[in-house]
Amino acid sequence: MNLNALRILVTVALFSLTVTIFAQDEKKDDKPAFPGKPGLEFKQTLHSGDAGNMVTKSEGAEAQVYSKTEFKGQIAFKLADGLYTITPWAKERLDLYFNYTTLNLTDSSGDTVSMSSPAFDARNRFEIGFNNDIAIKDIIKISVNPAFRVENKLSAKVKESNADLTFTNGFGPSVAKFSFMPSLNLGYAYSMGFSWSFNSTLFLHMYPIMDQAKNDKGELTNDGKSILESLEFEGTYNIGFNILKPLDIKDYSLTIFVEEYTDNVFKGENYVSTVTYDGNKHKVSGSYGFDNKIGLSSSFYGVTLVGNSFIRIKGAIDDIDTNGSDVFAGLQVGGSVKVDKFSFGVTYTGMQQVWLGSAKNDSGLYEPRATKDTDLKYWNNLIEGYFSIKL
Repeated sequence: MNLNALRILVTVALFSLTVTIFAQDEKKDDKPAFPGKPGLEFKQTLHSGDAGNMVTKSEGAEAQVYSKTEFKGQIAFKLADGLYTITPWAKERLDLYFNYTTLNLTDSSGDTVSMSSPAFDARNRFEIGFNNDIAIKDIIKISVNPAFRVENKLSAKVKESNADLTFTNGFGPSVAKFSFMPSLNLGYAYSMGFSWSFNSTLFLHMYPIMDQAKNDKGELTNDGKSILESLEFEGTYNIGFNILKPLDIKDYSLTIFVEEYTDNVFKGENYVSTVTYDGNKHKVSGSYGFDNKIGLSSSFYGVTLVGNSFIRIKGAIDDIDTNGSDVFAGLQVGGSVKVDKFSFGVTYTGMQQVWLGSAKNDSGLYEPRATKDTDLKYWNNLIEGYFSIKL
């Protein structure tokens, strides 16, 4: 049985089981109730971003136009009088990316003509896992969640024909990539108004087979991909205080919060390992990024409003000579509405790059890294909206 058939089978089985349980719950009889609580969720997310109102992707955007469609099913089982809950789940996700690229084509007379071409990418992800939640009243909530993901990417490859200035889009499937992604979540919201959370996830991105390249002599080299592609660490840490809680004001909240988000990726040369050695030189490649936020959030009768200012620090870990980071300053405002099983929301993020990192050049001197059209020139805009249904 191939992977596509397996994940379709799992999704259909979980959906069928959930629908059956919902149908049984509607029956008024004395039969024992199913011990688990089923749940289904459909969520559609769209975002679009630009820099300086130009046709170019903004900082923080997945693409100029990005779509994410998710379908998730789960069944929660409460044990030990609600102290421990285990929730197996499965999720199917489809990502669509739309970007415009410029093609420099040569006609029959030898003149170069620039044409804009839409570039389209698609990625399918199937995830499965189970959450382990422990709730100790008035003290802490602990969640340990192992999960597994398989993904395939279809890329639109632009084929240029210089003779007649025509081009076509073709699709080329990628090798399936597997990810093991355990997460640890800690936190609690206390009655006096103070809350905190510590959420972290470790990703091990892997390929199922060794794909070594061959040189002109037919010998295997280290130019191909190995089983371990990269190691990624993602975390979100938040502390907040609801200033209306001590006043015993119900149905309203006004929370001051400070939050940090980090995403770090470590990758070895040719994906052989996360750390490699070049002679006597310790070498690690990858990227790092940090978002530091301070803001306000307010909730009342299903409506949530959030606003914050932030500093983003990011850079590429090329080697030990890399020095300095790119720095962005920005703001974020948004709101969401929840009505029964339906919810939707919109968030706007705007930012400006205020600092260019530096690195050593061939002469051993530090200088700013090569600039792009968006560097230190344009305000970046990103608008994201979502709609979800939970059953």
